[in-house]
Amino acid sequence: MERTHDLERLLELATALEPKFAPLETQAHVLNPYATAFRYPDTLGVHFPSVAEVRTALEHAQAIYDFVLNLIPREAWPG
Repeated sequence: MERTHDLERLLELATALEPKFAPLETQAHVLNPYATAFRYPDTLGVHFPSVAEVRTALEHAQAIYDFVLNLIPREAWPG
């Protein structure tokens, strides 16, 4: 199995198994730079996100988290 931090690729793989993931495409696209590029800004020449961009990213991350959480049995939920 391939290993990746590419959220768009992970969403593609998840959607192949469960089509309900498909509507999360926008969220994965917005969050994808946070998975890799912003970790290494000096080498990639990437700007740091603004406060508004971070807020949007957090909203998208929460939406994905909530979606996935609701797919698994409640007894498997964290904490």
